[in-house]
Amino acid sequence: MICGFGDHAKFCGHLKIRNKEGETVPYRNSPAGVKLNKAIRRQEMAGQPVRVCCLKASQVWMSSSAATEIFRRIPFWDGRRALVLADSDAHADLVFQYYQQYVASYADDPYGSEWGGEIPLPALVKDTERHIRWANASSILVGTAYNVDIGRSAPYNWAHLSEAAFYRDMATLMTGLMQRIPNSPDSGLIVESTANGMGGDFYDLCMRAMDPRKAGGWAFV
Repeated sequence: MICGFGDHAKFCGHLKIRNKEGETVPYRNSPAGVKLNKAIRRQEMAGQPVRVCCLKASQVWMSSSAATEIFRRIPFWDGRRALVLADSDAHADLVFQYYQQYVASYADDPYGSEWGGEIPLPALVKDTERHIRWANASSILVGTAYNVDIGRSAPYNWAHLSEAAFYRDMATLMTGLMQRIPNSPDSGLIVESTANGMGGDFYDLCMRAMDPRKAGGWAFV
């Protein structure tokens, strides 16, 4: 990690987000986001690939928290890619706006600026059509889960599946995606959702992650 980037709370102190009233405010990790970060850090400290399954309540800012985790790990290193999927176009647009807000606020107040050792973002090459790409060939692509083959489109270092319980075919999507994410300690997959009844792919993943005998590297939040 670059110069203290392992302290996620300090990194987030350089980000801003729009609250429910539409006001741009300093980013503060929610209790749900803190739980997510602790689960990620435990796996990273153990030298394991990050694989986290989150069953959440609504309106707990889990998507924005997951976005801070990915934003900290993608653009500051050359050639890294992240894929972020949502259950609908409206939700995908919202998540993409989180990244746009983080990019703009971090550019205004980069990490390290408080002691004269700022770590700048690489220059932006693209920031449209739910795709952010930087001059160092790192990128974050935001889309929907409508196309179950989207995970096969390119190799990815990190992925975030938001509201996965509402995907048409989460199992097929994840089968392709898992083949494109390296099984290495610097890779990550965050799967989060509110509940959608008993049964289904997300329910099965939660049950697996909660069982130490079957978890297979998945942590449950």
